[in-house]
Amino acid sequence: MQHDCREAKCTASGKRTVVQERTETQLTEAFLEHQPLARFLVNIHSFHNAHLLRSVLPRSLTSPIPFSPNRHAHHDALAVQLHGTRELKRQQVADKRKAVDALKKGAEGGTAKRIRLDNTVSDQLDGLREIMDAT
Repeated sequence: MQHDCREAKCTASGKRTVVQERTETQLTEAFLEHQPLARFLVNIHSFHNAHLLRSVLPRSLTSPIPFSPNRHAHHDALAVQLHGTRELKRQQVADKRKAVDALKKGAEGGTAKRIRLDNTVSDQLDGLREIMDAT
């Protein structure tokens, strides 16, 4: 069982001196000051005998809380986002492959031309940021 710090609004407002080798030093450290609240949390996933605890507690206290009310809609939205990211990555790989092939082709012909690559690392990061901001 744990004290429910979130509901009690406990803060790290306490100060105490640091003890090093049984001697108090000049350094201080902050610590949590727990507020009085008779509310406790039971983490049933951390016990090796959670099945016994679940058999005693009512189902309303042990039932899992869904991450999203509509799991399929949430999944579909994430899939659309990932498909867009995948297409962007495929396009970047294809562009890079074309640029490398052009470099190799230029080197084989005896003229070592420099080809400017449009997809620099910063351009790629900007593209990924735009996708992440759009969602």
